[in-house]
Amino acid sequence: LISELDQKRELMQRLKAALESGERSSGQSVDTALLDCSDGHAVLRLSGKATPWLLNKISSVDFLAAPAVGQHALRTRMGQIAVVLSYHPADEGSSEFVFDLIFDRSVAGYLWQLLLTSVPHARELAAEFGQEHQ
Repeated sequence: LISELDQKRELMQRLKAALESGERSSGQSVDTALLDCSDGHAVLRLSGKATPWLLNKISSVDFLAAPAVGQHALRTRMGQIAVVLSYHPADEGSSEFVFDLIFDRSVAGYLWQLLLTSVPHARELAAEFGQEHQ
């Protein structure tokens, strides 16, 4: 689950209570674990008309279709690393959508270099083909 940093403690408490409640109501002992792994991840937020072209260059997903699909999340590979990608409104009620890339913090430098290397060509593609990112 992804949440705002200030909501993390409340979310963890609610999930723990729900797990415990499920055990009590079923009358069965269930082995469960709730683990906060947020300190090992990083997030990059990308926006702009060249963003789908940039992401297309480094992944096998068709990011140009994102506006037609609407808000969604997926897991893919970018270069040699696994990335969870969330496509959602920039702010509550906003009509501007952004891409959040969520990945292991230990590979942040690698992903950053991969993005920087791909940016010039992505800009050229966006300019040439005029696909607007909503």
